[in-house]
Amino acid sequence: MASPWIQVLDFTDAEMPQDNVIVIPIKGLTPDSNVNAQSTAVGYLVLVKKGQGNETEMFRKYDEIVHDSLVDTLLTDFSIDPKGEIPSWAISVYRMDGGVPQLTATKDPANLDRKVARNEYVVKFSKNTSALVQSCDVGNGFVRVGHWAKNIGHNDVATVGLIPTLTHAIAQLRQSGRLVITGTKANLIIAAASRYPTIIRKSYEEKGILQAEVRTGWLDKSLQGCDVEVMMNNIKTELSDIWKAKILRDLIVFIREVLQYGFISESTFERLGYPVDVDQHGGQHLIPENALHHIIVSEPPS
Repeated sequence: MASPWIQVLDFTDAEMPQDNVIVIPIKGLTPDSNVNAQSTAVGYLVLVKKGQGNETEMFRKYDEIVHDSLVDTLLTDFSIDPKGEIPSWAISVYRMDGGVPQLTATKDPANLDRKVARNEYVVKFSKNTSALVQSCDVGNGFVRVGHWAKNIGHNDVATVGLIPTLTHAIAQLRQSGRLVITGTKANLIIAAASRYPTIIRKSYEEKGILQAEVRTGWLDKSLQGCDVEVMMNNIKTELSDIWKAKILRDLIVFIREVLQYGFISESTFERLGYPVDVDQHGGQHLIPENALHHIIVSEPPS
């Protein structure tokens, strides 16, 4: 699991006069902290001021602090130097269903260049399909988080020392003038953040996480690879058997092109008979060539 990243949004200019985004590392703000007294893991409490571009800035920081660190750890586990050349077989896939601010941060040229160099692929879900194909939303843990967030009280917070740590961090920001909020608001932020480890620990377990991956088709029942049949059945548009067979035939072409060029060219879609996009109602929408916004590693085939 990546380092927790707890966002508190919509602070005013008066409340955050010096910063657009404040990232506070908190030792113990992690699911294992209330069962492991020796845990040194760090989570992040993130304060975001209301204003255009601030959420995008926050997501850039998330990529740098959390995402890149997670990928570095995984590469190191495979005896790969994260700062060196990444072998072609070491591929990381990053799935997200966020809105425009997160997508804007992901599409930042410097960010994309870094991901290309590190063999990272980003799968962007439409927000209105996340309940069908996004494992985090489909899994039981998503429902449980909502339940426990509403039902865990102050006395259920089992993390020894977390509340004083959070209180000290918020107090330092208030004393420095970077955070100008009432004591009541500070206490609400501390109370909410302190419940996080207990909420996550009660909501997720390995079996449930894997079941969500199987339910969406990202893993088959053997947990060895994806299940394309399940993926096709999960989309909103009902596919005929003819179209399913065609997609299965063309899939290897799509995979090869993504691995070689980083995207599927419009000419490939047209050559294989996919000249338009189709919505859930069967309506067809032309996809113009100038709508592509990709990092091109090398020229695609014509």
